[in-house]
Amino acid sequence: MGSCCRQMSINPIFTENSLHCKQHSAFIKHAHRLEVEAVYDWKKPIKEEIFDEMRIFCKENHILHEFREFLPEPLEEDREFIVRLPAFQIYLDGEYEKTAYLDDFIAVIKGIVMDLDKKPPEPPEPPKSVGWTFPKFTFMFRRKNRIASHTVT
Repeated sequence: MGSCCRQMSINPIFTENSLHCKQHSAFIKHAHRLEVEAVYDWKKPIKEEIFDEMRIFCKENHILHEFREFLPEPLEEDREFIVRLPAFQIYLDGEYEKTAYLDDFIAVIKGIVMDLDKKPPEPPEPPKSVGWTFPKFTFMFRRKNRIASHTVT
């Protein structure tokens, strides 16, 4: 006996559009928290066309970005986090988050933003209690001191 019902599937265009809308919403909420440093080899002149995709992406999504040289000193963080150049150091709220490279930069940024959108928002800090103080009214009564006077007659 043949099946009279076909399994329903969602149109891939709708699925893709839904994902795009979620990403767009997440970027609107969280892009201001990101900063990208494009790190290049200090021994070679900078080729700006290599960074065009990154610059355009950051500009379209309102992400702060800047260029800087690789810091070769052995005790610097660059040695710990950067495997090859050029690289992109991504900071979230001023704190180092991740390093990405030319081939995966946009995917890494999208992943960070989407993860931020999945996290429940941190509860706001309770308002600091403001102690209301009412002015104190004190009535000062001045006593009149009697001055003994000596009358000459």
